[in-house]
Amino acid sequence: MQGILGIFTALRPLIDPFRPALFRVLLLLMGVIIGISSVYLGMPGVGIRWRSAEPVHLADGWKDTWVKNTALIYSSTASGATGETLDTLNAQTRSDLEAAGYGPEQIEELAEQNPPLQNVLLNVRDLPSQAEADDARGKISGNIFTTLGPVLYLFVLGLVMVVAGIVLSFRPPPIGKWKRNIVRDERTGAMAEQERQRRQAIEAARKSSDAPDASTANLGTPVTRQMSAYVLGDDLFSDSFAIEPNGGFAGEMGVELSESIGEGAPKKPAAFEVFVFDQADIQTLTYLIVSEYAYQDDALRAKLAPRGEEMIVAQPGKSFMMETKNLVMQVRIVDVAYGEGSLPPNSFFEKLTLSLAVWLKEGVEVAVWA
Repeated sequence: MQGILGIFTALRPLIDPFRPALFRVLLLLMGVIIGISSVYLGMPGVGIRWRSAEPVHLADGWKDTWVKNTALIYSSTASGATGETLDTLNAQTRSDLEAAGYGPEQIEELAEQNPPLQNVLLNVRDLPSQAEADDARGKISGNIFTTLGPVLYLFVLGLVMVVAGIVLSFRPPPIGKWKRNIVRDERTGAMAEQERQRRQAIEAARKSSDAPDASTANLGTPVTRQMSAYVLGDDLFSDSFAIEPNGGFAGEMGVELSESIGEGAPKKPAAFEVFVFDQADIQTLTYLIVSEYAYQDDALRAKLAPRGEEMIVAQPGKSFMMETKNLVMQVRIVDVAYGEGSLPPNSFFEKLTLSLAVWLKEGVEVAVWA
């Protein structure tokens, strides 16, 4: 057993790329098995018999051939048979003719249609019982359910499978692969909700940013203005935006999660890094936006200090300037919301929305991409 498991483990890297195709083949084989089983195991509603069929189930032309051959065999054998042998031959011929649903009436009609074999057929006309032949033909008379049974059965089976597929899609059982899909769907739903909240925050920040700002009135129109919004649960939060005046590249600006506190998921961010990169001077300036708790906690503040030139406590409406050799960036804190729980009050952010605006200093020229 261990040897088989070892072989499977060794072959798994080769099998994994083909797993989707193998899964489809498995579904096809299951369908074939169900289809065959529905016939050979006598499932309800399937009125088709593929085994132990009798001559009466043959098509009309083949039944005529069966009767002709039976009559020819009888004709060639009966002339030399006597006594018990003849009785056995008569019984077998009678059984074969009745099994095909041919009594004296049907044999006589067949003889009229086949003059060359008329005498041969009339020799066996009186052997079968008309009543037995009629009973045999009754096996194929059937009714509308017998005729439509297979179609009805397949329709009902298909309907059950479709309904089961729909039900399992909305309420999958929490086992195996379905359990993993449930977890993945929950994560996808959470991510979608985070993105929705993020877009709402950005839209609200954009509207508030349209108001005149006296502190930057002398700078004119910014080269670029961007909105960045964090929502609790986005553990990989990182926003960055290129600064591209007149089709050139002057640098980059952005915000990213810097430090979280506590344990477990999601991360509880206590500080964010805001940066601006000056392409012409090859300089990156970084400020920290921290929670009230992070600013007041000596150990956490000492840990964060080396990461930025300045440390700003997050307060709604507060703004500050960041200046490099060629760029001036205003960071405005549009909205702040602290999370609640077992951690200290105002220790981690549930939401943080920032407005970032950048200006080129007077006289600075930026090369335009060819």
